[in-house]
Amino acid sequence: MIQNGGIITVDEGDIAYLARYLVESAKPDSRAKIWQTVICPECGDIPTPSRMGGLNGDSVYTHILDADGFVLIACEGYYVINPNAIGLNQPGWHDWHEEIGQ
Repeated sequence: MIQNGGIITVDEGDIAYLARYLVESAKPDSRAKIWQTVICPECGDIPTPSRMGGLNGDSVYTHILDADGFVLIACEGYYVINPNAIGLNQPGWHDWHEEIGQ
């Protein structure tokens, strides 16, 4: 996700991630559910569809949510749901659960 002057642009990787999440999260035994959260792991905000972004100093930030309000892409562009758990190969993804002790 690229933020340029308040304009949010998603790339092919973001689209693949969002599409895989939608497919996987619909499964009753989905591994994606482990990482579902309404709190942005980067800034601690609880974004809503009417308040998904804002200003932080001179920087514009936003969140991408699913229909249930779970944060899928955090304010700095970080994938919240483990891409490897939903069928995408991203060995460098860092589990934010480890940082907050979940």
